Amino acid sequence: MKDLDLNLRSFRPEHARFDIFINGQYILENDYVFEHDGKNLLIKFIKANFSYNLNSSDEIKIEGDIQVGWVQNQNQM
Repeated sequence: MKDLDLNLRSFRPEHARFDIFINGQYILENDYVFEHDGKNLLIKFIKANFSYNLNSSDEIKIEGDIQVGWVQNQNQM
């Protein structure tokens, strides 16, 4: 992932670099895991932490200190 300010990176934990929202609701860090390798970012939601099923009509937004190229929708998660 790309940092907007490299001088701050050592002071900021990885999960504090972005926030996730589903249908406008903030998602806690305990509700997902993320992996990144170079320019790739993968976020996996923990199904057991949600009282509903995610589907393709849900609006998922990631806001923060990341650079977005494209998003892949994976229905099997």
